[in-house]
Amino acid sequence: MKIEILNEFENQLLNRKELECIVRHPKSATPTRAEIRDKLVALLNCSKESLFVEKILSEFGISATKIYARIYSDPSEGEKLESSYIIKRNRGKAAEE
Repeated sequence: MKIEILNEFENQLLNRKELECIVRHPKSATPTRAEIRDKLVALLNCSKESLFVEKILSEFGISATKIYARIYSDPSEGEKLESSYIIKRNRGKAAEE
């Protein structure tokens, strides 16, 4: 799995970076949200709590997936600004308990 950042926008009003990325995954299934988050954390050197993957868009027959993600300067800002379903998707089973 290889991640390529297409567009990076610094949203100073909301204290976050907004990313548009392509994940290339030849000869394998679409990566999970957790796998994508782990790879982005390693690539961008940020904390996992401040990273929220908003969308994962894949197409049939193409081994490339478009990703939209947000990185907050403070993790508590992300908890305030992101929708509850986005927080649950990114936190996994731990958020439901």
